[in-house]
Amino acid sequence: MKKIILFSTCSLFLFSLPVFAKPDIQLKLESKKVIKKDNKEEFVDASQAKPGDILLYTITVSNKGDSKAIEVEPEGDIPKNTVYVVEKADIKYPQQFSIDGGKTYFDKPTIKEKKDGKEITKDAPLDRYNKIKWMIKSLDAKKSLIFKYKVKVK
Repeated sequence: MKKIILFSTCSLFLFSLPVFAKPDIQLKLESKKVIKKDNKEEFVDASQAKPGDILLYTITVSNKGDSKAIEVEPEGDIPKNTVYVVEKADIKYPQQFSIDGGKTYFDKPTIKEKKDGKEITKDAPLDRYNKIKWMIKSLDAKKSLIFKYKVKVK
């Protein structure tokens, strides 16, 4: 009888453990206007941006949970009246872009156009990009990652 009770107690503990240990992904978005001063970038409030200004968006992805998160894909908007600014990408966390509001993502989105009566496919212009995302294979518990991207106000 004691063996059965001991086994039941252990089984209950093992099967209930995953219920308590789960990832908890939280995103924080910040935007700043980039100002060049003495060949260095400084960051100020972005609320008064005007055409020609560069804005820096920072997305902090945090796993506040107790277990590793798998296949996390944080997204950022590329607002209307802005153009994505191409910079060196982080190979560890590949980024993809959307031109259809996040329905589909590609490394380099393409568009179809008619030319001389034929349909051709070409790279979408940067001003058509409206979303960006990063692909994170896993994010350990209690860890955070920071992603940044820039846009230019039209």
